Amino acid sequence: MPSRKKYWQGWSDLQIEYMKWLVAGNPRETKADIARKIGVKTETLDRWAAKPGFWDMVATLTDQSLHRARPKIYKRLIHAATKTEPDIAAAKLLLEILGDYGDPRKKSKIEAAAVMYSWEGENEPIPIDGEETEDAGEDQPADNSSEDPV
Repeated sequence: MPSRKKYWQGWSDLQIEYMKWLVAGNPRETKADIARKIGVKTETLDRWAAKPGFWDMVATLTDQSLHRARPKIYKRLIHAATKTEPDIAAAKLLLEILGDYGDPRKKSKIEAAAVMYSWEGENEPIPIDGEETEDAGEDQPADNSSEDPV
């Protein structure tokens, strides 16, 4: 059982033990199990959790845990994505992480800009679905002959 005397950033070893359980403890263990394991009551765990900074420390420990686990996660992901019969979901996730995966039906902003400016003539509108590109009769008065007189 951890000692009650050591402190780390203002937290006792027992409090740190509880925080570590919150971060990566056995999901089958209950709060009562961890309380019994470290020798305190569940009410004590609740009191600790209510202290200012408690959840900030849990977040710090979570970040540290994820940082340490990242190489192992990437190794397993790479293995799953590149084996003889690759796991397609793993390959997709790996490509998303690398920024090389996207919806093939959508063009990137760079591709869209390249298409827009590859049209002949500077600043000319690009026809969309058979639209005419010239503004026919822009300088001519509008033909209102089909309108009913008021």
